[in-house]
Amino acid sequence: MEEVGGVLIYCPSTKRVLLVKRSSEFDCPKTWALISGGIEENETPLRSIKREILEELQYDPNKIFYRFIGIESNHNNFYFFQGLVEEEFTPILNHENEEYGWFDKDSLPSPLYPKLDDKIFEIWNITK
Repeated sequence: MEEVGGVLIYCPSTKRVLLVKRSSEFDCPKTWALISGGIEENETPLRSIKREILEELQYDPNKIFYRFIGIESNHNNFYFFQGLVEEEFTPILNHENEEYGWFDKDSLPSPLYPKLDDKIFEIWNITK
């Protein structure tokens, strides 16, 4: 069973989340998603998320406060985290993503990665 880590980056001061639009080389291409990726051998879920942030966003992952949300199991184990930042930042995207944006509840982009809207609203409920 593959293991995957993912983080929804949230800025409490603006009440917006960071989403990226996946490039055509991935499953569900051209959908808006959170930062995620496979957990490599001898890597913890949190370490894999920090690596993905550095690779995909060229952003210092140590500037983010992480909160473990839970594990979802279907065809893989998905370790889900919330990442809190003090202020919105401008990422430098690699080839895995075409666009990025900071979005509030009323302006979520479309199409979202399947079932991502449930996770986004779970984050807002946690941070009230």
